[in-house]
Amino acid sequence: MTAQARSPTDSLELRLIAPASARSGQSLRFVVRATNVTDRTLDLFLTGRVLTFDIVLSDAGGREVWSRLHGQTVPAILRVERLGPRQTIEMEADWNGLGNNGGPLPPGTYGAEALLPGDAPGPWRSARVTIRIEPRAGGGV
Repeated sequence: MTAQARSPTDSLELRLIAPASARSGQSLRFVVRATNVTDRTLDLFLTGRVLTFDIVLSDAGGREVWSRLHGQTVPAILRVERLGPRQTIEMEADWNGLGNNGGPLPPGTYGAEALLPGDAPGPWRSARVTIRIEPRAGGGV
């Protein structure tokens, strides 16, 4: 089962698709979809030589515990991505199950959201999805 959330704007919908649960330390695949929800072509002014996006996991207190871009430098390059009417671009990212501190996340409920950095009217942010991290099989964190 997967969790999905979307964040509509007047022109771009950013959606994060993620598994609803995983075992502590287990790798997960995230899918981010950016869809032009209009009947006109959109020019998106995004950052990075390669399309840059982030996925952020937060604990129940709202503290960031993992970010796809944690510790990375994103070039301050503006790129224009043209999306036709109702066109979608899809991005994928794998998470190795470890937090920004290098250790596996403890069991619990986490929130995840996708971010697409860019100039006005961006940056864009998806709605949050909930991911439940379960104890490893056989116990332990």
